[in-house]
Amino acid sequence: MRGVHSSGLLRVVQVTLCGEPVARKRPGDTGARRRISQRGPFPGAARKDHSEPMEATIAGDHILFQRYGFRGATVHPAGMITRERIRDADWKAMRPEIRTTSGETLFLSWRQQAELERFCGRNGVVRRFRFDVWGDLLEPFLDTRFEPEQERATLARLGGAGFSSREVAEIRRRLTPLMHAYNFDAMVWEWAYLGLFDLLNAANAPVVDQGIRDGLGEPAAFYDWTMAIADRPRSSELGIEGSEADAS
Repeated sequence: MRGVHSSGLLRVVQVTLCGEPVARKRPGDTGARRRISQRGPFPGAARKDHSEPMEATIAGDHILFQRYGFRGATVHPAGMITRERIRDADWKAMRPEIRTTSGETLFLSWRQQAELERFCGRNGVVRRFRFDVWGDLLEPFLDTRFEPEQERATLARLGGAGFSSREVAEIRRRLTPLMHAYNFDAMVWEWAYLGLFDLLNAANAPVVDQGIRDGLGEPAAFYDWTMAIADRPRSSELGIEGSEADAS
């Protein structure tokens, strides 16, 4: 989790939200960012919270999820993914992830990065870089003020991935109550990065008002919607997906 402290409500946030210990700059992200609240750690700072919404064991040819806290997932509340169901993976992403043949993205603990890399190596699973569409879509919900040229660059990246400005506005409008409740009302104060993992975390976080979460619609349908958006920009012709060479 990001930007939490150790008293009152924030202690509850530490138990129910989680995050990864690194931050990254997306391609085309230029210019200095300015904090709004000045709360929370600097990007890349180690987080005090080590809770996870999932627990998984990586075996020889399968991954067993003993616990997966995102409603709508094929492995919620528990399940197994065999090698045959894995399309590709990225153990170097913000949080280690695998993508299934059905287009679902499943996350692992950031502590399992090296373990996932070994699993993919012995099972012939390629590493593919995928354009981080949710990182750009959720940018307005960061505790950060962006310059106009940065906002234009974000929209240009999304446009290159097939998202019109109208669709971007509609997606952001739908998620505004949820992400404001998550990042500001729940005092997460993330200012460097919000992505698909954070969106799913917010949609399942008890610290977000139940009425706001219910407003997202049926959990499985919402989950499928987030997965479809994440998996849309896959065409290598757009230069936004890597190849087997990325596995090095």
